[in-house]
Parts: sequence; structure tokens; C-alpha cells
Amino acid sequence: MTTSAGLPDGPRRDGLVRILDAVRTVARTEADDLLGSVPDTGDPLTGRAVDDLVEQAADALRALDDSVARTLLELGGPVGGPR
Repeated sequence: MTTSAGLPDGPRRDGLVRILDAVRTVARTEADDLLGSVPDTGDPLTGRAVDDLVEQAADALRALDDSVARTLLELGGPVGGPR
């Protein structure tokens, strides 16, 4: 049997699904952790720049999570989990 993404069922597909699920978990966790650990620089201008950089990094991690979720859907793997 073959999934909609064209990858046959079996150990190779299952391993890929496990890795992608782990990537999603790490991306979600790190995005949340990153947003919760913005340092106070003591300088308003520098602080805004750091805030912007942290926000962009968290957005990139969330985009990775979304992209992997779409790939998992194509592979017929699990896409659940907290957002």
C-alpha cells in the first residue's frame, strides 16, 4: 500500500513520520520557550530590536511546525498536538 505522498507503507515511512513528529514537538516547544525568555537589555532601542528578532525566530519555528504538519497529512501520519 502507498500513501498519498507516494511513499510506501513500512519501516522507512514509519521512521520518517516519527522524525517529523519529533521535529514538530521541538519546534512548538522552542517557539514557546523562546517567547518566554526575552532578556531585558536595559536600552529601549536594543530591547525593541531583540524583541523583533525573537518574534521572527518564533514565527519561523511556528512556520516549520505548520509545514511539517502538512507533510505529515500527506504521509497519513499523526498531526495532532497542542498549538
